[in-house]
Amino acid sequence: MRTLLIINPFPSTAAHGIHNYNLNLVRYCESLGIQTEMYSNDKKLPPSKFREEVKLHVERTYGSDEVLIEAPEVKAATLYLDNKYDVHIRLHTPGAIAQKYDGVAIDENLFSEEISVIHKAKYVSSPSFGLLKELEPYLNRCDISVYKNPAKYEEVKPDRREKQYDVIFMARFQKLKGIEYLNDILKSLPENYRVLLLGPGAPSFVLSKDIICNVLAIDEIKGSERFEYLRSSKVLMQLSKFENCSMVILESLHNQVRVCAWDVGGNSEIASDDLLKTIRPHDVNSMVDAVVNFVDRPAPKAKAFSKTLEDINTDFEAGFHHVFHRKDGKFSGLDHKNCAINEILPFHDASSSISHDAELRKFGNRILGVSVSNEQIEQMWMPIVNKMGSDYLFISRRPLGFRYIFKYSHKVDKNKYKYFDWIRYTNLLISEIEHFKPNKMLFHNGSHPMYQDALVRIKKLFPNLPIIYSELGWFPQENNIYFDEIGTNGKSKMAGLGFEEFCGENFPINSTQKKLKEGSVLVVTQLENDTNIIVNSARFKKMEAFVDYVISELPDEKIIIKTHPLDQQKKRFEKYSSDKITVTHDTPIKSLMENSKAVVGINSTVLLEALEFDINIYMFGDHLLNNKKVAIDLRKSGTSLKESWIDYLYSNPEAKKLVLDAFKIRQINLLELTEKPICEVLVEKSFAPLLVSPKTYSNKIEFDKLEQRLGYANSPASCNNPETITNLNLPLLNKRRRKLRKLVNNPYLFFKDSKFFRFFFYPSKV
Repeated sequence: MRTLLIINPFPSTAAHGIHNYNLNLVRYCESLGIQTEMYSNDKKLPPSKFREEVKLHVERTYGSDEVLIEAPEVKAATLYLDNKYDVHIRLHTPGAIAQKYDGVAIDENLFSEEISVIHKAKYVSSPSFGLLKELEPYLNRCDISVYKNPAKYEEVKPDRREKQYDVIFMARFQKLKGIEYLNDILKSLPENYRVLLLGPGAPSFVLSKDIICNVLAIDEIKGSERFEYLRSSKVLMQLSKFENCSMVILESLHNQVRVCAWDVGGNSEIASDDLLKTIRPHDVNSMVDAVVNFVDRPAPKAKAFSKTLEDINTDFEAGFHHVFHRKDGKFSGLDHKNCAINEILPFHDASSSISHDAELRKFGNRILGVSVSNEQIEQMWMPIVNKMGSDYLFISRRPLGFRYIFKYSHKVDKNKYKYFDWIRYTNLLISEIEHFKPNKMLFHNGSHPMYQDALVRIKKLFPNLPIIYSELGWFPQENNIYFDEIGTNGKSKMAGLGFEEFCGENFPINSTQKKLKEGSVLVVTQLENDTNIIVNSARFKKMEAFVDYVISELPDEKIIIKTHPLDQQKKRFEKYSSDKITVTHDTPIKSLMENSKAVVGINSTVLLEALEFDINIYMFGDHLLNNKKVAIDLRKSGTSLKESWIDYLYSNPEAKKLVLDAFKIRQINLLELTEKPICEVLVEKSFAPLLVSPKTYSNKIEFDKLEQRLGYANSPASCNNPETITNLNLPLLNKRRRKLRKLVNNPYLFFKDSKFFRFFFYPSKV
């Protein structure tokens, strides 16, 4: 049986709902003989450091089949874990939800990380349907199980003691816990009522002078001693603005104390009205009536509390069993609000229920795409954006419809598409980023030197804005695309992964000593202005120099030179034709490789296609095959092709197939994408870079101050005719000649001049 590793992102001494849940979970697992380990953040490390510790501990201690890892989404402690481990995220309440109701600044970066671990996990469960409803705009999963947190596994015995307090309010004294309602409620309670306020900050809470009931305030009491105060009370008043599955409510029911609470989150799902009365939020008068009604009415018998706790624990046991034993479907558990109890539901496509309100766009679904040409937007990105249901803004150097490379295109909202020379006018691009406030940025390719000035400035000004790079896929390039968090081709994250991490398997990849078949050596050329040559080829920049070198190193081999199909000067290679050297322009690559024993290239995609054949692969440039040990690496300057040449198969065909398959699952087929339900799409590896970004956008620059510095308060208008920037009608500007010179000499200072900016874009308002 697997070990249950419980990750606690807080110190083991900290008292809170997650800690109490973990203790109950351990007790239950011990009763079943399930081995558990609790790994807590006892060093009080910041989230990123604790994630590193978690990753190190898991990889050192457990094989992927030996453990189920359970962790809360809070603090995103499992973010760095490899996908080979089974992770169960048990939802509690993301920090951003608490911050939202507490009225404090929302940590958007952390919230994005918490949402990311939810999307990344193999299993996700929630203690309430209410939390899923709250998170609905941010979640694209349709397989989340719901079952309650466990209550204490003890028999509930009749409590005949005299109640010392009529009402108890037990919580941290903060806005989230509803302390703003306290004075209004207490003012309306009868004079003879005894009320206990218990929790951190209670003694310093300022009571209204109009309160006539008796109020006692006691600071935080840790441990079981607080239950003595709870048992001494008739009614718990729970005023939290949001609760998932409140441990305080569970503890109250266990101590035979009825509860009056706002109807928020999962409160109404826990128990029936005779034990737990939920009231419409903010309705103070109804809350007072409910509290008085419970205080004045005799409490139900212990059996009623026992039955409720038994239902809760049974619900937890069934749901936990469903997840721990990898059952199909999702578990849908106890819900008194809708009278639903324990059923297994098949997965369904939840995409139609995804909301697109302002909060969704603010936190994780607001994409800004920057490209050189329109086809990257219309044909490659729009299917992705539509599937994710994202709000978007696209910026390109070409207008819509300028160029297409596939046989289809997707409609783009013209109001969300701007075209201008963002490489030349980077300040305008930065202004668009400021005003749109994206959560993620798409950038096509991103490696070419002409992009670097803009990218450097964007990364400097927006250090937490994740940039996700895209490029054409490989099998085939048409209709396929891939994304990467670091870059593309030889600069990608994929290129940095070794065989085991890339393929997810430990496999012998050494050569089989199998003799190579007789055949030619295929030499593939590339376009010299291609980014792969400009950026990722240190040894050769000119194709003729590359071909000359290969021929000189392999004088005894028959060579076939295959020119690039888009090369406009391919005839220049015909000078190499001889008895041993053939030059071909049109022969299909696959038929050439079928009759070859080796392929030699710099970093062509042909080297990937060669994985399908029992031939050796020699590469001279940075490539996606870096570090995979299925190609002979000649990137290092001075490494001789002749001395590296071998006459046996370099790597196992099985290993090459694993690498080939690993590439295929990392590309997105844009035609098939439209047919798949969103819940299937989002768990595919090809979508991981779009969902699991280590950071997200946060306002490192104070926008209002920056707008003041730039000199304008409104969003810049669409710049859908960039020619007007360079073809200004000078006679019409008269006194603004000095401003025009500033535009030519220093565009940044020009755009800081708000008066001219508004004249140019909003002449009617000047």
